[in-house]
Amino acid sequence: GVDVPALADRLRGLRPSHLLAVLDLAESIDETALEDGADGRERVRQRFGLSG
Repeated sequence: GVDVPALADRLRGLRPSHLLAVLDLAESIDETALEDGADGRERVRQRFGLSG
């Protein structure tokens, strides 16, 4: 599951424009891509140009 308090803590420091970008990103990520483990997470990282 999602650690909501930790997520809220990380989002708290973002500027409003960055927070909107995070929300747009979250809406566009297909949940099934995250459910299939590391491969899905890597596809999401590549699609959105994320590191990590």
